[in-house]
Amino acid sequence: RDLHSFPTRRSSDLQEQLKVGRMPPIEIARAQALVTSTELLVTQATSLRDQQEVILRTLLDPQSLAGAAGTTREVVAADPLSPPASEPSDPLPALIKAAWERRPDIRQARLQLTNGERQVASSANAAKPELDLYGTYESRGVVVPGLTAIGGDSLTGNALTDPIPTGGTRASTVYEAGMQFYLPIQNRVAQANLGADKALLREQQVRLTQLQAQVAAEVQNAVTALHAAKSAASAATNARELQAKLLSAAEESFRAGYTTNLAVIEQQSYLAQAQTTE
Repeated sequence: RDLHSFPTRRSSDLQEQLKVGRMPPIEIARAQALVTSTELLVTQATSLRDQQEVILRTLLDPQSLAGAAGTTREVVAADPLSPPASEPSDPLPALIKAAWERRPDIRQARLQLTNGERQVASSANAAKPELDLYGTYESRGVVVPGLTAIGGDSLTGNALTDPIPTGGTRASTVYEAGMQFYLPIQNRVAQANLGADKALLREQQVRLTQLQAQVAAEVQNAVTALHAAKSAASAATNARELQAKLLSAAEESFRAGYTTNLAVIEQQSYLAQAQTTE
């Protein structure tokens, strides 16, 4: 808006000076050309601002886009855009270690590596000789109280009964123990499984190393980019402040009659570029 208003005011002043014969006509044409070019810049900037406002409304308040034209308020940026007040103070190795501990892909790779180590150990055991020890214990007989026939009566011929206490009078206990030894001879299936599991384990180790290296590179690049952005922001602020001083000096020179309006407009353009960069 500053770039547009100054050429417009300057064009009116030149026309007044042309009427009294203090300014050549070429200056009028030059001022009108500046007015036209700055009007184009203002139109482009307004269009860009409107497009960004629509994007912002889509994110924050989509319902406002469905309202009638002219009923919604204009979005105005109230908060200044400033660099963050704090930055990571931990050294780079500590940041990389924290990333290794928190990244879910690193955790997943470590779990896969642990499972692979267990699978290799299991396959290695299957290819070795096997020794099994076993033992059994078994109790036999009547385990409830009752009566059992023990013979016949010599007078009546009826069978006599004898009470059996709990546990049974004829209960017996059987113990058994043994040992089994297996010696695989040329167990190629188990050896093939062991080789496949070892190869898979090496792949998982390489994958974990690659992920750790990738995470370390991402952290280091992020820290480097943060420092570079901080330096660039500081330099852009200094450049904008210096350009504002140059514009102020050009305006003073113009009011004193030592420079032209083109020099002032040029400094205004430089200041606008510095503000955009910042």
